[in-house]
Amino acid sequence: MVAFIGIHVPLFGIIGYLLSSQLESSSAWSIAIFTLIMTLVATGVTLFILNKLLKPVILAKEALVQFKEYSKIPDLPKDYSDEGGVLMREVQNTIEALASIQEERDNVIHILRHDLQSPINNSLAILELLKTGTLDTEAIESLELNFQTQRKRLLTSIDYVKNQKNLQSRKNALVDISIRDIIIEAIKNVEYESRAKNIKIKTTQVKERIVTIPKVILDRVLTNLLDNAIKHSKDSDTITIESSIKDDLLKIQIIDSGEGIPKDVIPLLFKIDNKKRKAYDPDKPSMGLGLYLCQKLMHSVGGRIIAANNTTSAGANFTIEYILPKDH
Repeated sequence: MVAFIGIHVPLFGIIGYLLSSQLESSSAWSIAIFTLIMTLVATGVTLFILNKLLKPVILAKEALVQFKEYSKIPDLPKDYSDEGGVLMREVQNTIEALASIQEERDNVIHILRHDLQSPINNSLAILELLKTGTLDTEAIESLELNFQTQRKRLLTSIDYVKNQKNLQSRKNALVDISIRDIIIEAIKNVEYESRAKNIKIKTTQVKERIVTIPKVILDRVLTNLLDNAIKHSKDSDTITIESSIKDDLLKIQIIDSGEGIPKDVIPLLFKIDNKKRKAYDPDKPSMGLGLYLCQKLMHSVGGRIIAANNTTSAGANFTIEYILPKDH
């Protein structure tokens, strides 16, 4: 409307001048009609150009509405350098950042749900044992170990939640620690579960080297992969942990001798809400985050998890890969 009025102001001025001038009527009308036609053409061109100029604003608005109402992440172009292109790029980046924060929040909720579930179940089980009076010295010692493990895991979860306060500055979560120490700590985290099934966890080729890693996340992922290996191992089996570093790529491998992974399930292990995956990794009460969340945690720090079956023996192996920062 502003553009329309602005374009027509000169027309109104010309018509007023012609009406008050001494020009012949025919000449005045010819000039007025010609001016009107050119004004309408100019109006059409102006509105067409304005529509093109406003398109980035419209697309940005629609993208924000779609994300707000349906949590749909748009695909706005990021290549343009004009003001409209900058607007679309910033809107796209902002929505992606908000979606990432939402995903992190959901991960934290899942973590806390898992970590709170086991202590509650254990407390209920202890109450039942107290009612029957069947708690002997060995059972009490086992429960004490279990509670110590659960306490440590809950504290680790709290540390993880604290680290999510600044999602854009993950370097704050990097810690200098030896590879052996992080592995030994994870083994202690699953001591109760491994002892319950008489499973031996041994380390081979584990480096003593000090590395800079996101300790809280790597400890949590390693612990949950060990928990998963124990769950799928038979009583008295052995789980092996190996590590290596090549070209700043840290690899930690967890090798079990369980039933292995069906070939059609391997590509689906790290996907959520998949029936085939759940058949292998059932959603039963466990301190594990689930393979999906483990992979998401590794992706959040630039790493990944690779799953495969052993080639020379029964069982599966999971490899954690993390690129060590060069400036540390």
